[in-house]
Amino acid sequence: MHVARAFAPLVAAALLAVVGLPRCASAQALAHALVASPRLVVLAGDSITEGVLEDATLAIPASAKPAERVCWQRLCFAEQVRDGLERAASEGRIAPTELVNRGIGGATSRDWDPRDYAVDDVHYLFNGTIYGPQPLFRNIPAADVVVHYVGTNDAVAFFEAGPPLEAEEYAEHLVRFAATLRARGVEHVLIAVPPVPPAWSALAQGERMRDYGEAVRRACRALVAPARLDRCLLDLARDFPSDGFAPGAIHPTAAGHAFIARRYVEALVGVLREEGAPEGAARPRSSASGRERRARGGGSPGPGRRGAAAR
Repeated sequence: MHVARAFAPLVAAALLAVVGLPRCASAQALAHALVASPRLVVLAGDSITEGVLEDATLAIPASAKPAERVCWQRLCFAEQVRDGLERAASEGRIAPTELVNRGIGGATSRDWDPRDYAVDDVHYLFNGTIYGPQPLFRNIPAADVVVHYVGTNDAVAFFEAGPPLEAEEYAEHLVRFAATLRARGVEHVLIAVPPVPPAWSALAQGERMRDYGEAVRRACRALVAPARLDRCLLDLARDFPSDGFAPGAIHPTAAGHAFIARRYVEALVGVLREEGAPEGAARPRSSASGRERRARGGGSPGPGRRGAAAR
């Protein structure tokens, strides 16, 4: 039993006695409030999730530091998802929700695999949001929902020791990632079908990414019942806007990030509403509290990159 939950009734009773709340105030209700914490959503992926945009119309000044260029003016999809979930919570459509971004430049499906990880691209170790030389998977905190978006780096293998992954290998990594999280208590794992940059459309990388899209569908069919496919599959390739990638670019434009954000929010609101917590009210969780997660920088030592690719 979580320590906070074990002592919450005693703390609640003491508070009621000290502050002299009306007798109608329930110690049980106060105990619930003490241990309740917002639902936690984690975004896992590569530099696209991290917030890299390629959009000449933004006129990012040459003097801007690399860290300032990431999620320029909060136009990246992760920050728009954060805003969308906050808006949905304020409207009472979902319980209060926290969002942790674990986008790591250069990451591949293999890097996120809880079992097959190997250090062969150490550039990501300089990313201050993760816990040093260990599997990226271990940087996923105890969460309610995890959304996983990888594939661009897999298709080109800029940062891998071997050749680009075939679709079957890619699917195996995704299934192991999702199944391990679910076994550890994550209620929903959504897997994104990556959109293909037009610059790669006629190249081997583009064909590989289209195969990855089918691999995501196969992975989700292995993970959930057919009627629940929308609780796993997040199709970003379908109807991706023509202005979602700039010519020659492999990171989305501001318009592309906005499209991704809308798809994420739609899917996340659906699963968060479904979880059964009273609308507008947080549900008690046995995992780490919001304060504990923030003290750890949002990570967990035992759940859960940047470059020219999807960095």
